[in-house]
Amino acid sequence: MGKYQHLTDFQIDEKINSGEFREEGILVRNVANGESVKVKSLGVPVTTYFPPTFVQIHNTYVYQADLGPVFEEWS
Repeated sequence: MGKYQHLTDFQIDEKINSGEFREEGILVRNVANGESVKVKSLGVPVTTYFPPTFVQIHNTYVYQADLGPVFEEWS
């Protein structure tokens, strides 16, 4: 998050609408402890056995990679 941690919801929505940010999924959390479980895609159909994004959570860091271009090259 870093420099974006102080943005309000309104500012984030403005940046999404302007194309500066993109919304890729829904963050799912464990209710008991607030731990991040997964970033669920927003209805992007998965045509392979692999999801279109890869997410790894390590302590407080979330690493995400878009695998769409890789799958497009293989098909």
